[in-house]
Amino acid sequence: MAFALPKTQPSGVLSLVHEVVKVEILAATARAQVNSFATPQDYRGTPKVINAQTWHPIPVASAADAQAWLISAEGAFKGATVLSEPVTLEEKRQALLAAATAQRWMVETGGLILPDGTRVLTGKADQDRITSVLVNATAAGIEEVDFKADSGWKRLSLDAVRGIACLIARHVQQCFTAERTHHEAIAALPDLAAIAAYDVAQGWPPVDLRLPAEPEQPEDPEGDEPSNPPAGD
Repeated sequence: MAFALPKTQPSGVLSLVHEVVKVEILAATARAQVNSFATPQDYRGTPKVINAQTWHPIPVASAADAQAWLISAEGAFKGATVLSEPVTLEEKRQALLAAATAQRWMVETGGLILPDGTRVLTGKADQDRITSVLVNATAAGIEEVDFKADSGWKRLSLDAVRGIACLIARHVQQCFTAERTHHEAIAALPDLAAIAAYDVAQGWPPVDLRLPAEPEQPEDPEGDEPSNPPAGD
């Protein structure tokens, strides 16, 4: 169960939703770990998108129900309200839109298996790193680089690295195209039954770019075809 309260974090970010995820009792003191989220959609998404994580002291006697104490008059989240699950058509639609966005993020950043079997990471930092390699190596006149793929080291020409960058770029764009398709389809869902039946896990680009194995052809039997049995008298 989560609770809602606009709260500016020490880092300066604003969190609207909070969730107690852990309680620790240390001798005569206790503390609660709270994950915070920018929006309810970030909280309900898969995976959840945390924008802050904090610890708060609580009385040992309240450790069994840390949330109740944290949102009480004495707690760090005084005035918060328990977050209710989406009930109306529009609430469920918004939750489904958030789930589609979370699915896009998972597919986009979950990595790719290239046609030769090499596995590469595709997170934003990984994309930036490949771009940096191409820019710096080109400027330095370097023709080959040691490339650390997720599946292991490879010695690659800059053209090969450019090819990987192009595959990742196409993958990312396909993910956003699929997300837009989902969002437009979800926006058109007419009722709660349609929303309950909608599957955001379908319709995403493949992450394994290897060609499927050719099906094995059955071997011809050796020798001549069997002759028909002789007809009886």
